[in-house]
Amino acid sequence: MSKSIIYITPSFRLIALRFVLIFFSTLFCSSLAFSQKNCLQELEKDENLYAEGKLKDIPLILSQCIKKGFDKEQKTRAYELIILSYLYLDNELLAAENMLALLRFEKEYDLTGREPAEFKKLYNSFRTYPIFMIGVNLGGNFSFASPGELYGVGILSKDSINYNTNLGIKIGISSDFQIGKHILLSQEINIQNINYTYSNRLFDFTQYEFRESQTILSLPIGMKILAGGKKFLPFISMGIGFDILLRSNLQITRTFPERPIVDVTGQDVDITNLRNQNNYHFYFGTGFKWKVPRSFFFFEARFASSRLNQVNVNRRYSNTELIYRYGHIDNDFLLNHLNFSVGLQYNFYKPKLLRKYFYN
Repeated sequence: MSKSIIYITPSFRLIALRFVLIFFSTLFCSSLAFSQKNCLQELEKDENLYAEGKLKDIPLILSQCIKKGFDKEQKTRAYELIILSYLYLDNELLAAENMLALLRFEKEYDLTGREPAEFKKLYNSFRTYPIFMIGVNLGGNFSFASPGELYGVGILSKDSINYNTNLGIKIGISSDFQIGKHILLSQEINIQNINYTYSNRLFDFTQYEFRESQTILSLPIGMKILAGGKKFLPFISMGIGFDILLRSNLQITRTFPERPIVDVTGQDVDITNLRNQNNYHFYFGTGFKWKVPRSFFFFEARFASSRLNQVNVNRRYSNTELIYRYGHIDNDFLLNHLNFSVGLQYNFYKPKLLRKYFYN
């Protein structure tokens, strides 16, 4: 007797595989929908039982649905009902455990004001604020030169020189670590462009003006002291910043206002080696944080007081182009800044039971 052989083509195998996948996907989705429907019915039933004072079985039943049967809003309601049930059953330990689970699930969970006093007391026994924030900031600055000893090719006085402020820009990364309800430790990494304009009259027939532009890596470290509530938090800030000069250059022009002589100008002059590469400053500021979902929008205005001379005194006379072509020798000076910035920080939470506040 001969045996017949049935040959299954590759296309038939593919169709069969697709059918199996669709069948089990449909079965899984139907099972999940059925589970969610049953759990929602159970939640509504348990809310009625809670209203009637029948609390004993509520936590066990809802705990099963929390694992796989609720959406986000329903899961939050279930946690609230479990916590309230344990509180009224005088099981403070399990109430606290479920409050911690709720805060880990819904990191920005907050009270509505309608909760019972016992629930509020338990909630307030936990650390619910973010412990770490990191984000970006963008802003600007105005630089203010403060001259010290004057130098030049002629006789100088403070009446013959003039420093003017200009607008610069900054961009950076900012982070805050919360060490208490009202205190933040702050760190930043900023790239700043700062610039100012300087002019000087030489003798009775010539003058020059330049704009110095510096690129600085700035590393402020300090603290913020917060006030206000959870949504709007004004603060004051203070700290120290370390500055590393990356580059400095001059755009300079020498003119002869009362004589028919062509202005002297040229390409920008790199004066990085005429400046101190390292500096530091103290800063004081004020601003606010505004709560948005999972983040803080912030604004800050800050005054930075530079502490070291900008000029590398060992190289003051090393650039002969500045001295002989333009008649410029650097004065000793400090460069202070008024900074302002806006930014957005993402929040990281780690809820924790603060036992010293728990059921005092």
